[in-house]
Amino acid sequence: MARDDLESLIKAMNAMPKAVRKAVQPAIAKGADELVARMKYLAPVEAQDGGASIRKEPGPQPLSATVTAGGPTTTGKTALGRELINEE
Repeated sequence: MARDDLESLIKAMNAMPKAVRKAVQPAIAKGADELVARMKYLAPVEAQDGGASIRKEPGPQPLSATVTAGGPTTTGKTALGRELINEE
């Protein structure tokens, strides 16, 4: 059922006139920026790079944004080429 709700939401978003989508996108970006700021504020100091790696990225759908953490700032490669969590 949740999938149906998501599909309905995506369908409704895609049905919006371009002018409405253009007006909504800045609000979505602002909300994501606020979420990133709050998450960085709440990240434990001991996490070091963890808080610094929190960022906003384009979302998988129009009118969406993804807030994520991790990646190159928190992982490194071992001598065997495997990823290793950066504990420095």
